[in-house]
Amino acid sequence: MIRTSAARFALIAYAALTVVFTLPLGLHLGDRLPHDAGDPLFLTWGLWWNARTVPLTTAWWNPPAFFPMTGALALSDHLLGLVPMTSSVQWLGGSPVLAYNVAFLLSFLLAGFCTFLLCRELTGRADVAFVAGLLFAFNPYRWSMVSHLQLLVAFWMPLALFASHRFLATGATRWALLFAGAWLLQGLSNGYMLVFFSLVVIAWVLWFVPWRREPRRGLVLLGSLVVAAGLLAPILAGYSTIQTREGLSRSIDEIDFYGADVAGLITPSSITTVYPNWHPWPTSEENLFPGVVLLGLSAVLVWWAIRQPVERDRWRPGTVGLSVIGLTFVAIAVSVWILGPWSVRAGPLRVGAAQTHKPLMIAFIAWCLAALTSRRMRDAWHHRSPLVFHALGALACYILSWGLRPRLFGAPWLYFGPYSLLMHFPGLRELRVPARVWLPGVLLLTVAAALALARILPDDRRKRRAAIAALIVAALVDGASIPLPLASLPALSPLDGVPMQAAVLELPLGELSRDISAMYRGTWHDRPVVNGYSGYMPRHYEVLRHALADGDFDVVLELARHRPVTLAVAKDYASEDLLAWITTHPDVRPLEHASHGTRMFVVPLQPTPPPVDARAIRPVNVTASVMVDAARRIADGDLTTRWDTHRAQHAGDTVILDAGRAIAVRGVALALGEFATDYPRNLEVSLSTDGTTWTQAWGGRIAALALRGALVRPTESQIRIAFAPQIARFVRLRTLTDHSIYYWSIAEAWLLE
Repeated sequence: MIRTSAARFALIAYAALTVVFTLPLGLHLGDRLPHDAGDPLFLTWGLWWNARTVPLTTAWWNPPAFFPMTGALALSDHLLGLVPMTSSVQWLGGSPVLAYNVAFLLSFLLAGFCTFLLCRELTGRADVAFVAGLLFAFNPYRWSMVSHLQLLVAFWMPLALFASHRFLATGATRWALLFAGAWLLQGLSNGYMLVFFSLVVIAWVLWFVPWRREPRRGLVLLGSLVVAAGLLAPILAGYSTIQTREGLSRSIDEIDFYGADVAGLITPSSITTVYPNWHPWPTSEENLFPGVVLLGLSAVLVWWAIRQPVERDRWRPGTVGLSVIGLTFVAIAVSVWILGPWSVRAGPLRVGAAQTHKPLMIAFIAWCLAALTSRRMRDAWHHRSPLVFHALGALACYILSWGLRPRLFGAPWLYFGPYSLLMHFPGLRELRVPARVWLPGVLLLTVAAALALARILPDDRRKRRAAIAALIVAALVDGASIPLPLASLPALSPLDGVPMQAAVLELPLGELSRDISAMYRGTWHDRPVVNGYSGYMPRHYEVLRHALADGDFDVVLELARHRPVTLAVAKDYASEDLLAWITTHPDVRPLEHASHGTRMFVVPLQPTPPPVDARAIRPVNVTASVMVDAARRIADGDLTTRWDTHRAQHAGDTVILDAGRAIAVRGVALALGEFATDYPRNLEVSLSTDGTTWTQAWGGRIAALALRGALVRPTESQIRIAFAPQIARFVRLRTLTDHSIYYWSIAEAWLLE
């Protein structure tokens, strides 16, 4: 009865605090979004789509954004783990915005309550567990994720760990099922936690399961996970297929950029009330500060651990030797920092150091190995210590959050980060932000702090209550964010007179806030939207964005080959190129209706061009006016290599393809590969039989053809130019205009016969 009443009190208290800490959101649940109208509005669109489609169907994989691309859902998180909270709200008549805000509020309430259940299970104390729930639910680090609902929904993690401990204690199958279900729903909520929390689960199973005494329980847990993972398999397969087809991947530089600075542990989120807005890092992802209370409890934990007696055993030369190696290389790093690069030669041997981060890397590895082989660690492993497991897990998550090349105040201090080792595992290469591994780390640190607190609280009831009360007040001050900034919703523009089958293209395209607003308006007018925003940008969208920025509106006609297109032109978008393009296309019909100054035009369905039925012939020789030595890459059969101008393209840049013999040339194909935006803006194609006398066969702007190629086969992004057949041996490609930024690149080229 006491346990039930304590849980009820905790649930009510967390609910009340959630309402207070998110004020004034509770007064605007249907017409405002927390913090900003960027990612929250985008996620609102995703929740709307999940509520109106059946998962894993063809329709579900093809949401109405990035038209005419198929499979656009695989560009970002699918958010299926939020469906129980958000789709039910919408099915009962609530708006997508209301559904988002309900999930937002529940993410704090349930994070606190599930952490309470976990810590009460481990400590046996409701008061300590209540403090732990506060520390995790309203942690300053979680406030730094206020725009990322899929990361805020992290309560499945403590629930899964709670269920796993209950299963080991009781052996009841229902706890194993809850464990697997919570793990599954956490993975369905966010791809990052699918991977990062799975690492925690694997470590938990290895640490806590008594494999020698009761292997059956471990096998039941693993079996339940296998079944849950099987439910994920169709989704993961769909993501893999679509992203491979689109040629999408993360670059090493991109992943490195989103690693956290080591000093991120002391930089708080700008949204917290009591801490200064000190943000020295390039991205908010590096604000790892978990609050003064949690850091203070962690310091107490370290102090307590050091003071614990340890049974002495025989001298372990391995541990001592590793410690000495670590000290030696720290001394080397310090010498470089003080004296600069140095070297000493003794006969044929030369010893020296030029940088600090390499010797520090060796010292770091040596000390980690020394700690793991110490007597204290062996005792902790033997006794399956929950305190040591959660403390070590938190430390490991913090170290992994440094990413590929750890930095200290922006300067490299280790040669490579331990996260680099994870890059060899499937799925890790697609995660852009290593810093987010700190989220399960904060949970583990909270649990470790609760375990330590339960041990050090005084036995005297009055003193214990005073200490708990002080910690509650400190935790509330630590996690306060009042008032919570709110964002207004974009205006909804009526589309009277616009055909239902027409796709909507809002101009200007490519600005984050406008693209997300266009997607949100799509939830209202229920038409396909050309604009889009996601974790990945598909190649066709980059081509479209740059073409429109260059004033090449023929790409709109290419879009209209799939279905009619409605242009919704913002009142502040003054483009003379657009107006000139409209006047030269009389079939582009203006609409009388306008809303909020938006002008609208309808581009009718355009005819589909006949396919180019020709045989592709690889040139036997290629020459270029610039980057001469690289021209051979155009015909090397490798899409990952390229020839490029190595500067912004200029009028007169020339490439000549030699077929080796006279053939009936009826076109040319240029594959851009991953460099889809490096297409020639205006190109002339000329033919010759002798390489001296040239006859122009084709000329014009290329953007529409580049868009078509990026849509048909994104990994190649092939531009196919067709013209009347002519006998020729040589094909000359020459640019006719300059561009201020982009190269001209060719990965592969073929003559079409």
